[in-house]
Amino acid sequence: IGLICFTLFALLAQGQQLTPVSDGFYSEQKFQTKKPAVAFFLSTGVTFSSVYFGRTLLKNRNNQDNSIGALLIAGGLLFGPSTGNMYAENSKSTLRGIGTRLSAVGLTVFGFVILIETSDCFIGECGPPSAGEIVSTSMIYGGIGLFMYSSVYDFFNAPMNV
Repeated sequence: IGLICFTLFALLAQGQQLTPVSDGFYSEQKFQTKKPAVAFFLSTGVTFSSVYFGRTLLKNRNNQDNSIGALLIAGGLLFGPSTGNMYAENSKSTLRGIGTRLSAVGLTVFGFVILIETSDCFIGECGPPSAGEIVSTSMIYGGIGLFMYSSVYDFFNAPMNV
């Protein structure tokens, strides 16, 4: 669905009329074929529509296999914010955004693994938090924060890359 939205937005953007941008009096006119607003709406639209449709598929009780909805949500959150940079043909920003979000997911998962291994609360003996629990919790919150920062950064950076 996200890919369909991306293709639809790209086709709509290609069909738009060229906008002249002049440099001065009687100068040669340059044509700007890509719009910053399209880049912004691609970044936000693909992300939110993928999450929405993925959530809708997950809520469908008739479907026993919820992997399509989960993959749609994961793909939308991971790749969606970079679609505006893809539209702007800025591969460096695209790869940096996807790489940062992948690193954030890895940091969060690694934090959960450490938390499960070091926490006594999972076996029923809760006490004061150990150093491993504090570090792992910091890794989890750091990964979530990095993921959110990277997504919001790509939302607002994509129009500047056009």
